[in-house]
Amino acid sequence: MNRLTIAATLAVFLSTPVLADDIRLEPAINGAVSADGRYASQAGQDWYQAQQRVQAEIDAEHRLALLHQADLDAELEPGINGAVSPSGQFASAELEEIAESLARPETRELLSDSVYLGATVDGWLPDLR
Repeated sequence: MNRLTIAATLAVFLSTPVLADDIRLEPAINGAVSADGRYASQAGQDWYQAQQRVQAEIDAEHRLALLHQADLDAELEPGINGAVSPSGQFASAELEEIAESLARPETRELLSDSVYLGATVDGWLPDLR
C-alpha cells in the first residue's frame, strides 16, 4: 500500500474527535451537541465528516492509480489466463471491481479535483508555485 495512503488513513483514525461518551448528548440538556447528537459539538462532527471525505478521495484516487498501472495487454481468455475477471473484460476480478467502482457517480464526484486524474487523463499539471 502506498505510504501516502497509509499515512492519511492513520491520520484519520488516530486523530478523530473525541466522542462525548461522558457528556450528555441530549440537545435539550446540552445545546452544544452536534445536529445528529453523536458528537460533543457541531464543529467536531463537521471536522470528522471532512476527514471522511478526504479519506474517500484518497481511496478513489488510489483505485484509479491501480487501474491505470495495470497491464492492459493481459490475455483475457479464461482457458489461457485463469485469473481473468468473471465478465472476461479484465485481467482479474479485482481490476473489474475497481473499474466498476470508478464508474459510479459518487466516485467520479470524489475524483472531480484529482490531480492524478487531471495529469493522467486530461494531460494537465497544476501550478504548484
